[in-house]
Amino acid sequence: MSKPTKTIRQLQIADALLSLIAKGGFEAITIRAVAHEANYSVGLLQRQFFDKESLIQYAIEHCLQSTSARLEQHVKQLPKEASAHQQLKVILHELLSTDPSAKPQLIVWLAILGRASTDLKLANSLQNYYQTTIKNISKIIQEGVEANEFQPKLPINTCTLTLLSLLDGLCIGVLTGSLKANLAHEILETTINQLLQIKAAQGTP
Repeated sequence: MSKPTKTIRQLQIADALLSLIAKGGFEAITIRAVAHEANYSVGLLQRQFFDKESLIQYAIEHCLQSTSARLEQHVKQLPKEASAHQQLKVILHELLSTDPSAKPQLIVWLAILGRASTDLKLANSLQNYYQTTIKNISKIIQEGVEANEFQPKLPINTCTLTLLSLLDGLCIGVLTGSLKANLAHEILETTINQLLQIKAAQGTP
């Protein structure tokens, strides 16, 4: 069952939260700061969110949901005859989006990962997100194997976990400036090809 569509006001609050987190981490979140950023009444905001923690949880849920929706939309835009390789590339390179406009989202994602190490509730939410992502990517790799596109060197689940772990590391490198965006995408592409042993005959772009 799909999540209900957020109202314009809910989206404004979510965007304000992500903007504040991107600028100053979770410490920047207060009822007053969010209300100001979203051009919203403090009183109305307090009726929806009791405290800072409820705002943070809302921001995290929005981040996870919007990421999943963005990936789903990109896959839907592919032609029906798109190969498993094409689908995989679209998802993984989008997760490593290095466009300047995506930087705040990446900062928020890394902040979420850091907080999850000491927040059991958030850790559980992330586990659910990762399990869904692992399932979806593993399914695509399995389809590639069955279509004779891929000849993975490792079990499919291990390949998926390797690629997702690599993505988190590449995101850190790009955000800290220790890795150029084009090199990060090149590393990702090379790893996909070598790990899954993409058959040259497929010629996927």
